[in-house]
Amino acid sequence: RVWAETMAGPTREDFQFKKRRRLSEMIGAVDSRAQNGWGLEFVGDAARGAERGTEIYRSSGTNAFVVWRVRWPVFEDVFGEGILLEPLDANGKPKLSAPPFAIAIPDADQPPELLAGLRAGIPPASQFARHLAESGWRVLVPTLISREDFFSGNERLKKLTNQPHREWIYRQAYEMGRHILGYEVRNVIAARGAVLASMSYAADQPVVVAGYGEGGLIALHAAALDSHFDAALVSGHFGPREPMWREPIYRNVSGFVREFGDAELAALIAPRKLIVEYSTPPKVSGPPAPRAGRNGAAPGAILVPELGEVEAEVERANRLMATLPGRPAVELVYGSEGRTVPFGSRKALAL
Repeated sequence: RVWAETMAGPTREDFQFKKRRRLSEMIGAVDSRAQNGWGLEFVGDAARGAERGTEIYRSSGTNAFVVWRVRWPVFEDVFGEGILLEPLDANGKPKLSAPPFAIAIPDADQPPELLAGLRAGIPPASQFARHLAESGWRVLVPTLISREDFFSGNERLKKLTNQPHREWIYRQAYEMGRHILGYEVRNVIAARGAVLASMSYAADQPVVVAGYGEGGLIALHAAALDSHFDAALVSGHFGPREPMWREPIYRNVSGFVREFGDAELAALIAPRKLIVEYSTPPKVSGPPAPRAGRNGAAPGAILVPELGEVEAEVERANRLMATLPGRPAVELVYGSEGRTVPFGSRKALAL
């Protein structure tokens, strides 16, 4: 009731500002931005000998794009990494100096190349970064911390664990008032700033953020925190947050459900557009299997919500925003007879 009444009043923007600040504190997105510049860096190597950057892939056909390895500063001594997809015309030249720009966030277990169709692993219909690039968009695909456990622990101390990398970072960050979610959200927000600062965009250029699975969770929070994202597409993640305790521990945010749910995050995005795509979340039934010398991970699975649960949360979000001018709404995309759709579907991108 408090949310609905405040969203209807003249202090809505102040209310959203205070709630964004509170959300930043809860997910640990509080570190100062990097002071060594906001520019995008094109990453080459000696074998390719590119000073400015390295062309690593090129699509075939009329709607071509070129892909570059890039990185950008997030906060002091920490950089984000990923790939940048540049649309090309028939002559192999950039189509526009400042084409429409999107950040496409994969699930934690999907390398960026999968979304661009540069590596086998996901069906062509779900390669939404490629679809956007072929439609003339400039697309940045960041790398997320994975759910593998290769680097969890310390060999010198003879202490290894099967905790997923996300849990390994979560446990250490938690004690310092930080969170893996906050780190990843700041990474995405910094990526937006780096591209706009480096590639002839206006400072207020609208940017779309889209994500699947863990990427959907990050996209939802990034759009809620940063009003510079003009629209958001969230796939494989939207619904009631009360079952959070059954999910992997690195998704736990202390006190979150008392103050927020996905509907409240949607209300922070309003009046901008939010598209929720009802797709099957990534299959996560627990951490990597324990084995000799590696154990100690917390249990937790990513559940598939019923369509009714997602619809109820969407309806709750729309009730919170019902009094806003123009009645902005969360749009829900799902398949026939209540089935899921492939993530990153053309139907969702068309909205």
